[in-house]
Amino acid sequence: MDINSMILEEFGQKVLDARRRKGLSQRAVAERTGVPQAHISKIEQGRVDIRLSSLVELARALDLEVLLLPRQALPAVEGAVRAVESEASVGAERRALATLAQHERALEQIRAANPSLTLVEKLLSTSRELKLMPYDAETLKALQRALAPVEQIRQQLASAGPDDAKLGKLLDRVNRSLRALRNAQVSALPRPASRSALPAYRLDEDDDD
Repeated sequence: MDINSMILEEFGQKVLDARRRKGLSQRAVAERTGVPQAHISKIEQGRVDIRLSSLVELARALDLEVLLLPRQALPAVEGAVRAVESEASVGAERRALATLAQHERALEQIRAANPSLTLVEKLLSTSRELKLMPYDAETLKALQRALAPVEQIRQQLASAGPDDAKLGKLLDRVNRSLRALRNAQVSALPRPASRSALPAYRLDEDDDD
């Protein structure tokens, strides 16, 4: 076993021991730190698909002392972290694109059945913008939660179909959720160096019509 694996396993064991001493479940630690429960499980196993900042949050939550890694181990550990994070990000982005494509197909069905619903066009426009945004596991989950009502509408249209009032409320709920997600994504993008370099997207605050 190389030194990098030893360091990661040692830290994982410390996290596991500290969590058990405090009588906390992995879910409870996840809620305290904002680190996904699945990642906590992998940390305790000595795996590296975790941001270094998350290690600090875990140490704080469990009253652990964060020890500096040996200098010679840093390049390998940081490289491994970047590689795994990059792979996870690519996977999340692929799933997000597939989710949005399915969402757009459902919206097209809704528009065909209800051509008077102008809100559908706004949803399609927001969906196209969201395709250009970066995704990780958390933003993918947020996207899937926001789009859940669209699938409900599609299924109802395949049977009896919802009444116009209910349909409008469901679509408005999706619209607001997607706009909130889009705005959060835009806010997280790197800001331009000067005001002359305008961002490609702006926060949507007044488009409530």
